[in-house]
Amino acid sequence: DECPPPLAALFEGQGHHIRASGDHSTNAYDTVAITVHKRWKIAKVFRMPSSSRCLAVELRQGDCTIFVTSVLLPTNVGKIPARTQNWANTEARGEARRILLEVKRWS
Repeated sequence: DECPPPLAALFEGQGHHIRASGDHSTNAYDTVAITVHKRWKIAKVFRMPSSSRCLAVELRQGDCTIFVTSVLLPTNVGKIPARTQNWANTEARGEARRILLEVKRWS
């Protein structure tokens, strides 16, 4: 969950906040991150325990609260129609469904 040093130096050096989600995967391409302007307070960080493809934050500034999420869905998950007999991407569809259900639960 560490931000790459050059990126951290660029943003955190100016007071901004970075949250990354990459500790659950050995694949660097399965990592998502959210950069938050320094005027916003990070009230809560949401991490999916079984995937580094999903990260969300609850941000506050004064009376305003917003929910921001960063999601990386599996590759080609939408290429094959859902009612097809080709089950090649069933695992990818399952992961996409788990991710989207988790975001819905958080929000």
